[in-house]
This record gives sequence, structure tokens and C-alpha cells, in this order.
Amino acid sequence: MYSRNEAMNMMKRVGYLEKCREPAQDLQGKYPDILELHINGMRLAIRTADVRGALAGRIFARVERLERNWGLKLTGITGLARLSASRKALNIELNEGGAFTVSVEMLKSVLVRNERFVSIAEIPPLPVLDGTGRSSGISVQQRLSAGSA
Repeated sequence: MYSRNEAMNMMKRVGYLEKCREPAQDLQGKYPDILELHINGMRLAIRTADVRGALAGRIFARVERLERNWGLKLTGITGLARLSASRKALNIELNEGGAFTVSVEMLKSVLVRNERFVSIAEIPPLPVLDGTGRSSGISVQQRLSAGSA
């Protein structure tokens, strides 16, 4: 297991989150308020109402694909975001793989428009330990896919 300092040093900035300045249409034709996420070249969105519910600890926030097609369109759910156990971060998990985190304190600043954006960091995958307690050098995903092949 990593110590807190090791984990913080291993996290790297992979994108940012900002309040969307342009309306985005969802699949029902409505225009909800959204936060825009830019992660490794992907353009995603989280509805502001979902974020507020997630910060209160009541729900998971839906992470949706955001595409430009004669305006911004929300085109389907691609992951979920939830409050961390410490309640200091919002953790984002994408269906395609990848886990990311955003500081709750900074996220609240974006929601009330004190800040324009907040950095998104990638959560490093946990090492897989072999029987001796040492890291085997392969990830859990690699081990699972090797077992199913």
C-alpha cells in the first residue's frame, strides 16, 4: 500500500474541470447546467444538480460524453462520480477504464464561480502483490484479461 505522500506524488494532472459557458442539450431535449471535464483529450460533462447531490453524499453523479454537433450535445453516460470516503474529493470512474479525482474544496469554488477551473488528477492503479508481498509488475486489469483469454 502507498503512504499518503507517495500517492500524492504519483498523481499527475491529466485535465481540468470548468463551468460550461454554452448550453448543452441532453437526449430528452432539455438544457441542464453542466460542468465540463477535459481529461486526456476527452470532452465530458457532469450535470450540476448531480454534482450537488454527490457532494451531499446522496447519489452518484453521471458522467456523460459531450460532443459538438450544431451545438453541444450530451450523448450518453460514460462513467460515474462519487464522493470519496474522506469527503475531501470527488472520484470519477469511467466505463472505458481510468479513475480520476477532483478536490471538493476547489470544485465548490467553481460551482459558486470564485474559480474558473480546477485540475483533475489521475488516481494511480494499485499494484498487484504476488504471494511474497512484492509487486508483480502487472496490473489487476492485465491479470483479469489474461485469465479470461
